[in-house]
Amino acid sequence: MFDNRRRAFIIGGAILLLILMGLLTWFILKSPGGSQTHPVAEGSSKRSNIMILAQDYLDQREFQRALDLLDGLLIEDASDEEARALRDKIIQAKKDYDEQKKQADLQQLEEQNRKLRDSLDDLGNSLQNQEGGSDRTAEILAREQELRLQREQEEARREEEQRKEQELQRKVESLVQQGESALEDKEYDRAIDLARQALLLDPTSARASTLKREAEQARKDAESEAEKQAREAKEKKISTLYEEGSSALRRGSWSEAEGKGKEIISLESQDARGYTLLGQAQYKGNPDSSAVRSEARDNLKKSIQLDPSNWENLVTLGDIAAKDGELAEGIDYYKKATGLNSRDANLYYEMGKLQYRAKQYSEALVSFKKSEAIDPSVVGNYFAMGLTYLKLGRDADALATMKLSIKFRPDHAASYWEAGKLSLSQGIVTGGISYFKKASDLKPEEGKYLRSLGAAYYINSEYDAAIAAYEKAAKLNPTDGDIYQNIALIYQAKGDPSSALNSAAQAIRIDPSNSRYIYTMGEISEALELTDQAILSYKQAIAADPSYVKPRINLGVIYDSQKDYTMALTYLKEAERLDPGSSVVYNNLGNVFLHMEDYVQAVNSYQKGLKLAPQDEEIQFNLAKAYLNDLQNEKAESALKQVIKLNPVNWDAWDKLAHVQFSLGRKEDATATVNELLKKNPSYEAKDELEQMIR
Repeated sequence: MFDNRRRAFIIGGAILLLILMGLLTWFILKSPGGSQTHPVAEGSSKRSNIMILAQDYLDQREFQRALDLLDGLLIEDASDEEARALRDKIIQAKKDYDEQKKQADLQQLEEQNRKLRDSLDDLGNSLQNQEGGSDRTAEILAREQELRLQREQEEARREEEQRKEQELQRKVESLVQQGESALEDKEYDRAIDLARQALLLDPTSARASTLKREAEQARKDAESEAEKQAREAKEKKISTLYEEGSSALRRGSWSEAEGKGKEIISLESQDARGYTLLGQAQYKGNPDSSAVRSEARDNLKKSIQLDPSNWENLVTLGDIAAKDGELAEGIDYYKKATGLNSRDANLYYEMGKLQYRAKQYSEALVSFKKSEAIDPSVVGNYFAMGLTYLKLGRDADALATMKLSIKFRPDHAASYWEAGKLSLSQGIVTGGISYFKKASDLKPEEGKYLRSLGAAYYINSEYDAAIAAYEKAAKLNPTDGDIYQNIALIYQAKGDPSSALNSAAQAIRIDPSNSRYIYTMGEISEALELTDQAILSYKQAIAADPSYVKPRINLGVIYDSQKDYTMALTYLKEAERLDPGSSVVYNNLGNVFLHMEDYVQAVNSYQKGLKLAPQDEEIQFNLAKAYLNDLQNEKAESALKQVIKLNPVNWDAWDKLAHVQFSLGRKEDATATVNELLKKNPSYEAKDELEQMIR
């Protein structure tokens, strides 16, 4: 029986409402005497009315209608700056709205997909939902949809970044050209300032760096002897202070470094080194204070304005931005830093982590790969790369990378844990067990590793080992009801409902209102043939969680077995209403109708179940039985052949197929079926009866 999960549907009602609002606004604006969203002066021009209406459409997010109106104006007058500005505003608003909608869809899919992807982190917390079914299929589809949306977002982001980069290079080119002209005119300070502006936009610009260097040298060459001596003396003093301040930073003497920075600024307010020492000391001395971060950011930005080539300042600005939650800004700073220092593996690793946090998984992977190419031994890089592969849906690559993480960090328990989860997801159960054992050996105090180990043993039908792992986890966290719930489930799988009863009771003592725990008590009661207690438990589970489908299915089965078909249908119809995508519900509905001899409804229910689970042998076989009972032998024959196709060793299906062929007067076909059955299973228990039939 499968767990009930609600499906997430994206309903178009809100969009329809927006369209109706747009039409209503248009009608009001067009109607004589109708009120208008924006006042229009008497005698206003057609252009003014169009501008107002376009603004209305923008306010209502009817972007295309607004753009169509403005395109008409611009076709008539391409120089209409007001219309052009409004058009640009609408285009940007549409981009923002589309991005927000994509993010909302992605978040919804992430939530919908939580138990397929993120629940690996909680593997072993609950075994109740380990079995497959229509819900898992929906989760897999949701994951595929999520990955598709991620790819679309990343493609759109890359296109936007490319557009911004082209625009930036145009600005850099313009600034450099202006600076070169200023240098020719001997306006050295202006040339230096323009070069700095260009380097702020692109620290890697060779032309801007050359311009700055040549302008600074030209300014020095133009100095008098007295000016030169004064400058050199001041430079010597500043250099000494900077060396002392840098040494203080390395020692962690933040106050001393800050003081040296202030001294430099008092000597020369346009020297970047003073602001570097001040900003670095402030941030490193108190990174958790938002006020201090703000002050440090201002000083480091001032330093960058004066010297755009200091990549360490860019890194610190990136760290500050990230700590303030501005991930995009932080990534931009790191990109500039890697442009200036492209051989630092740690820079790419840190940038990759920011990109991962910003859900830029493809970009993060590139950064981690660059870090690996420079230095494969960067601590944590392979682990982060493996997690990124997982986010991109590349599970095989994720597992291979986690193995590399283990190679470089043989004492990193989390790498073994992730490798274990990935192994399980790829059906490598023994490998998963091995990794989980190592993780729990490295960190025996970490309960989640033991729970995962228990789950892996359970999946591998090593029930005693699974119970032992969960019992160790229970000692670490004796108030975790899920642990006792899982022990109960394992005892049940082991065929020991009496022991299961004790563990289930312990789970309920911890959390008496937990519907899953109560449901499990119902299943155990059934196994102990305590039917009345089972019914009571299932009803209590429903009371605890009115949306819970499983207990309704089980109640339906119990009442069906008691021939109380009215009650059986009541609970199964409720289950159908709550989870119309459950093939299990339709299979059990079909069973009730079959027992009621309502074969039309039985067939209808089984067919609904098969639409949801076409490969379900049990439902297919039940459909064949319904056809047989309704004397629809041709359809029964077809259904039985499908059962055999799904399971060639279903001897009962072979038997029934031979009988139905014989009843249709096709003795040769029946004989062939019997011969094939006996060839596959010579000791079939009804062999004599079949041979007698075809003689």
